[in-house]
Amino acid sequence: MKTTRWAAAAAVFATATLVTACTASGTPDSSEGGDVTITFLHIFGEGFDDAIAAFEDAHPNITVSSESVPFDQLVSQTQARLGSGDTSIDVIAVDPPRLPAMVTDGYLLDVSSDFADPPVSLSEPGVQSVTWEGKQYSYPLWSSDGFLLYNKALLEQAGITPPSSDDSSRLTWEQVLADAQRAKEAGAAYGLGFEQVDRYYQLQPLIESFGATSGLGGEGNLTPDVNSDDWKKWGKWYQQIHTSGLAPIGVDATQMPEMFTTGQIAYFVASSSRVKQFQDSPLADGWGVAPLPYFAGGEIYTPTDSWAVGVSAYSEHKDAAEEFGRFLSMSTDGGNLISQIYTLPPVNQDVYPDFIAGLEAIAPEPAKAMDSLFPVDSEKHALHRPSSIGYVEFETVMNKAFSDIRNGGDVSGILDSAQQQLESQLAQYR
Repeated sequence: MKTTRWAAAAAVFATATLVTACTASGTPDSSEGGDVTITFLHIFGEGFDDAIAAFEDAHPNITVSSESVPFDQLVSQTQARLGSGDTSIDVIAVDPPRLPAMVTDGYLLDVSSDFADPPVSLSEPGVQSVTWEGKQYSYPLWSSDGFLLYNKALLEQAGITPPSSDDSSRLTWEQVLADAQRAKEAGAAYGLGFEQVDRYYQLQPLIESFGATSGLGGEGNLTPDVNSDDWKKWGKWYQQIHTSGLAPIGVDATQMPEMFTTGQIAYFVASSSRVKQFQDSPLADGWGVAPLPYFAGGEIYTPTDSWAVGVSAYSEHKDAAEEFGRFLSMSTDGGNLISQIYTLPPVNQDVYPDFIAGLEAIAPEPAKAMDSLFPVDSEKHALHRPSSIGYVEFETVMNKAFSDIRNGGDVSGILDSAQQQLESQLAQYR
């Protein structure tokens, strides 16, 4: 399998191989004999329109019908439609932690043959994110990372030296909380905030750096472990941040970015996906980027993985659907176009330099910091969410628990209840 780390991106960029008009075997996709229309179910609105147009230009016999649904409806639609053997969906957006369940349910086509010798360099974490039991079942699009963003003016107001963007100078959470308190005392409405304030994706690195487990273990990651002493200690730490007023309480995750861009939060934990939003806000050029903190004495972990596209096992146009997946994930044209949808690092490493150039055009200083951290975080600190056919149940229960914890509920009781729910719900898979 041809995979590489972030550090190799620049070296391989010059040797990129264009595959926009070829299948894996290098011949035009005409195996279905005539014009075909494939349906792409996703959550990205009009985000893929340019990529779809470019694909259709290169493949005149294939039309892509884009069907976008809200994020919270994607899982239910997938289960309802593919669960009944619906042939009207050909390509579907896949959230990697949910992939094992989709494979087990028979929804996704095995596309491993495309990963044996891909025509471009793919990041190892990206390939791992779509791998289940040694086989690949989707085409990875993006990776992700987490950072500590900061409001320059609020730190200056408090006399705080902005944190370094260097991995070797990564702050501890103990240091961040002390400085966040200083910023609040100096006039910031809040010292700290989290973009995904009650979502496992963003909180898992904190939980494991604190010393707790991922929350799932045992064979197939089907044994819950969310009410241990370490989990409860972390829960009390996280709750105290919010109930003390250091971080906002009772605010939905969708409202958190605006609180940062309007100058209410000094330190903000977020990914790179909102760079353009931040630069188009009143905070433009007034924010900086530092590495995601860790707990003193604990390991350094950062989030990773992002969306992929899979081919429905029930598709009647599998060849065309696979060609579309290859175009998005394994071609320079497709890779560059999807990198414009979100400012997230592409799994296709041949287009990484262009991705960074685009990021620098939007926000030069933050882009430089992120470019220095993407490789080291991917190489040394990336933490995948646990692969489990019970991940959907796990995430649903835990996200509710995180919300209850930060809003002041009894930490021990909340986690004991979550443990009981998961033991009951995951038993069906064991």
